[in-house]
Parts: sequence; structure tokens; C-alpha cells
Amino acid sequence: MSSSSLFAAAFAIFGISSRMLVFAMGWDNSVATQLYFLFLLLAVFFGIRAFFISKPESNFVQLFKVGARSSALYSLAVTGFTYIFYKFFDPNYFLGQIATRLDEAQSKGYSAEEIERFTANMEIVFSLSTHIPTTLIGFTLLGMSYSVIVAFIFRKVPMMRKA
Repeated sequence: MSSSSLFAAAFAIFGISSRMLVFAMGWDNSVATQLYFLFLLLAVFFGIRAFFISKPESNFVQLFKVGARSSALYSLAVTGFTYIFYKFFDPNYFLGQIATRLDEAQSKGYSAEEIERFTANMEIVFSLSTHIPTTLIGFTLLGMSYSVIVAFIFRKVPMMRKA
């Protein structure tokens, strides 16, 4: 296992642990999401850095590939955990999201037909089968964006070449 993969796995474990901590403490889910983003950035950065230190002559494409590989592994680990989390630890999360929005729609005076349509749409949007692919694709794309930025920094910023 390469060092970039080890960084991805380690930061995925940090993200998963922070998600469990946020859940246990009853904090807002956005805190866990922001921590996931931070740990993804750190996984990509340290993965590229480890590769760059061992091969300082590497070009932008090689650095990008290392970062993309790190982000893909991180995304897979976090997505797998997300499935397990919402399946076993917090199975009523999506039902709660639907109920909150239905209460809001009823308080605004929407008709029964409109609420029925809202319910049908929300059951699709707020479901595990929609959330899992969205998580995987979103984290992968964000990780690739991070990889482009970090690879560019390592190639173009003189201070990073001395790492």
C-alpha cells in the first residue's frame, strides 16, 4: 500500500470518527460534513506531498493522479461508512427530514394534493439510495478539484519544491 493510500485511509478514519462524535454529541450534521471536507483536503495534500518528496521531478499529471487516487480511496471509505451509518446507527434520519419539510408545508397552507406530490418527491430525494451515489460522486469530484489545486501548488510554488 502506497503512502498516499495510507494517508487517504488514515484521514477517512479521522472523518468517520468525527462523524460518530458529531452524532454522539448531537451536533448539527453540517459540522461532520465540513470535517469530511477538511480531512479530504488533508488526505490529498499529504498524499501528493509524500509522492512529491520521493519524486521531486514528477510533473503535474503525476501529482494529480496521486491526489485523485487518494481522493477516490477516501471517497469509497466514507461512502461505505455513510451507508452503514444511515442503515444501522441513524435509520430514521431521512424520515425526520421528510417529516420536517411536510410540517413546514402544512403550516404554509399547501393543499392535500400538493403535500402528496411533495411527499412523493421527498421520498426520492431523502433516501439512502439517492444519498449514497451523491456522496460518492460529490466527494470524488471535490477530491479531484483539491488534487488539481494541490498539484498546481506543488509544481508552481517555489517554497513547496524545497519540501
